[in-house]
Amino acid sequence: MSFRCCVRARYITSYTLSMLYSEHRPAAALRALVRCYWTLCGRAAAAPPERILPDGSFDIVFHLGEPFVRDGVPQPAAMIVGEIRRPVVVRPRGVADVFGVRFRLGGAAAFVRIPMRELRDLVLPIDEVFPRSLSERVAEASSTPERIGIVESFLMQRLSIPRHLAATSAAVEFMRRRQSSRGVAAAIGLTERTLERAFNECVGISAKSLSRLLRFHAALADPLLDAGYYDDSHFIHDFREFSGTTPSEFRREQNAMNDAFVGNLQYHDAS
Repeated sequence: MSFRCCVRARYITSYTLSMLYSEHRPAAALRALVRCYWTLCGRAAAAPPERILPDGSFDIVFHLGEPFVRDGVPQPAAMIVGEIRRPVVVRPRGVADVFGVRFRLGGAAAFVRIPMRELRDLVLPIDEVFPRSLSERVAEASSTPERIGIVESFLMQRLSIPRHLAATSAAVEFMRRRQSSRGVAAAIGLTERTLERAFNECVGISAKSLSRLLRFHAALADPLLDAGYYDDSHFIHDFREFSGTTPSEFRREQNAMNDAFVGNLQYHDAS
């Protein structure tokens, strides 16, 4: 399987961090489900904790260097990150060498054999969801192209499109344009009940929760945008819920990794 070139790269630098974040294009057969493969490499000397905001993504993460620390405990060497609705605060340490797979909204459901709602808000060792052999093979690989090839072969073997995935994708596109879940079911020809069942199966969070996340990130990316908040207190309420802090406190923090990971907001295509 040929290696797709890097389509996005960004240096993450500060007094304590010096890392390169890069994204790589998936094969055409997987592009509707997998947004990108990503790498994060470099060194963190006595780095402070970094706050990574939720954005609805489902990721598989392989720590090939020293795992990051969360709540004082090293993360698993290989893990899955479900659709989280609260921030994750991590601290890189030593030499970072991370390889990840980021799925499009709902895309992971084509490879996971359980409803995505069961992984909501969870960060788990990979062998609780996928075979341990996947992490072993990725860890033994000697390059990013080789790791991409291993993962893509694995995903192609597991590929099974859920019944409601097409409807879920249409609903996500509707909300991305409107930043609201109101009227989605009618617009795509589903009942409200069927829409929620589709989101529980394929996305892991409700349509309403996702629309709030999309609205929050739209406002965060462009403070001048009318994202649909009634007033500042309405925005601050969502900000506290999704970030665990206030806008002013967040701006004072060093959150360069969040800007790299979540900066795509799932809006920009990696094709």
